[in-house]
Amino acid sequence: MMNVVIMTGRLATTPECKTTANGKVLCYFRIGVDRSRRQNGKKEADFFNVIAWNVTGETIAKWFDKGDTISIIGRMENDMYEKDGVKHYDNRIVVKEFYFHSDYRKKETKPEPSAEDLEAFDAILNDPNVTF
Repeated sequence: MMNVVIMTGRLATTPECKTTANGKVLCYFRIGVDRSRRQNGKKEADFFNVIAWNVTGETIAKWFDKGDTISIIGRMENDMYEKDGVKHYDNRIVVKEFYFHSDYRKKETKPEPSAEDLEAFDAILNDPNVTF
């Protein structure tokens, strides 16, 4: 059996990180992905809830904002919770890897990274325990 999701789209929300009670970092955001077909000549998109854990989530939160293009590889996960006696069901994508796009550096709202930021990013890229 296989559960693999591959998507390229734009962040519909700015990534937000929280730390869980046991110290893990959880980053969540929404991604909008254009549909390949258009009905009535209108552009349509689907929106998905996405979460990323620990260093992956922290890196996404640091380098991406609402509107940025991102590619993600991960898995689909279902969640069920109860609120006020009513069961709610939620689907979300859990990120395993992510990729920047060529339009990333063209945004004027993002400052150029400092030498310290680039060194930290290189350290993450060279860390064998971190998957992108």
